[in-house]
Amino acid sequence: MVKKIDNKLLILYKYLQNNLFSRDEVSKVLGITTRQLSRLMKQWESDQLLTYRVGLGRGVLSEVTFNQDIEQMFISYHIQKINELSFEELENILQLPLYQSSKVLLHSIYHQRLIEDKEKNQSSQQECTFIDYIYRIPKVLNPLIHTDVSHEVLIFNLMDRLFDIDEEMNFSSSLVKHEEIIDNDLVLYLYHDVKFSNGKHLFASDVVECITVLMNHKSHREKYLVIESIETLGLFSLRIKYNCSLDYLKLILSSASASIYIHVNEKYFGTGVYKIYQTSNTYITLINRTDSHHPTPDISKVYLINNYNQYIASFRHEKTSNISKGSLIQTGFMCFNPKYTVLDREKRKTLAELINDYYNNQNSDEILASYSNQIFEDEIVIGIYDKNNLKLNKLIGLLTKVGFNVKYKLLAFEDLLDGTVNRLKCDLFFLGHTYLDTLFYYSLMDNTNLGMLYSDFIELTGFIDQIKSTSITEWYKQENHFKRFIESKYWIKPLILSMRNYVIPTYFKNVTLNNNGLIIYKNIINLNV
Repeated sequence: MVKKIDNKLLILYKYLQNNLFSRDEVSKVLGITTRQLSRLMKQWESDQLLTYRVGLGRGVLSEVTFNQDIEQMFISYHIQKINELSFEELENILQLPLYQSSKVLLHSIYHQRLIEDKEKNQSSQQECTFIDYIYRIPKVLNPLIHTDVSHEVLIFNLMDRLFDIDEEMNFSSSLVKHEEIIDNDLVLYLYHDVKFSNGKHLFASDVVECITVLMNHKSHREKYLVIESIETLGLFSLRIKYNCSLDYLKLILSSASASIYIHVNEKYFGTGVYKIYQTSNTYITLINRTDSHHPTPDISKVYLINNYNQYIASFRHEKTSNISKGSLIQTGFMCFNPKYTVLDREKRKTLAELINDYYNNQNSDEILASYSNQIFEDEIVIGIYDKNNLKLNKLIGLLTKVGFNVKYKLLAFEDLLDGTVNRLKCDLFFLGHTYLDTLFYYSLMDNTNLGMLYSDFIELTGFIDQIKSTSITEWYKQENHFKRFIESKYWIKPLILSMRNYVIPTYFKNVTLNNNGLIIYKNIINLNV
């Protein structure tokens, strides 16, 4: 919370912008005795707000150096307390020697509060509930940890980012009012009415802190080396100095890890439409915020259930439809682990094609016949996350029946999420990923820890460097070039192109997925309203 600033300190700060410090004159300006002034100066110095060097003798000039922007701190504090201000208190504040821009800012935010209060009093919105499936209940909401879909669906609905990117590769923002580009500096001006879900106003300093932490985080610092510096210019403005293409800068600032949040008492608060209302071992409840800067959504409550059968049963008496995938692809694929495997390209190819035939439901007898002369003696260790997975158990049985020397190793999914890829002691394992076809492999390699497995490949380094330095119109060409390399060497083999089965009641429209394959609940339209 921003420190409360004494009115007298503000008056002193403004007075000394045009005058030298004299105890007698300053005492008159503040309407206090010189002794009272001395006590105040000591107090402000102990609070590290200023440095005070006392002059010798009565009326002798002393030296005052301010360690903070006092006016900015004063305005920040009163913005935070705007809901507690009476009209008379606001009028008194506006009589103080503030910049005109500061007065306009305070007045506009106070006026916005009055409008919000009126809308709340007039609101008679009928509660509308949406149910979605989440395969696990995340323990924390830290955007900096590498994530899976269960974590990201919360991040994208509870938090905003400086930029969003749609399926047409267009950038937008719900935080940035406008921007200026000066050489390699991006200057951003934030909206003034944005609040975190705990009621705190969003300031430029909050954004700078989030991005600075990201730049120094072990899992992200390499990607964010393209940001040379970030600094506040005012309460709601900041400057980013960068050394990459502007499109790439906006792309990385649109990722889940670049979400804007505050961390208070072990909890994460975002500026999104929704906030967490309740959490249990089996579901999470989100409710829409009444103080959000976003338009009020049709969906006021969201239940995220981690039991798929219960999720399906919720719509037993509803007329439903599936969701359109748009430009997204959701791919299941097998990954060979270059940090562990000794299998050469031809052996990887044999396994990849056999497993691809298996997942395409080709007859098991035909598979046995087709690959019986391609058996090799090398031990094959397959990483699995669940030893009770029937599909994988049948695959291991089939490979053994063909004649391969197959073992399995039970993996912890967190090993891939938290970056401990050295624990993946297996030749191959299976994953799924969703993103636009335009940047599928970029997203896979740069937004997940999978890129750590292939970090020694110069082709990957070159791919990422090209994305960093070129504009958005060139990215698809770079994507295809890397795709041809990684798949032709059989390090990665796409297996299944599919989409999760979303069950959507027909009275909900505009149920769309973002580029990560997640439903953004604020966009849903309820035709029953």
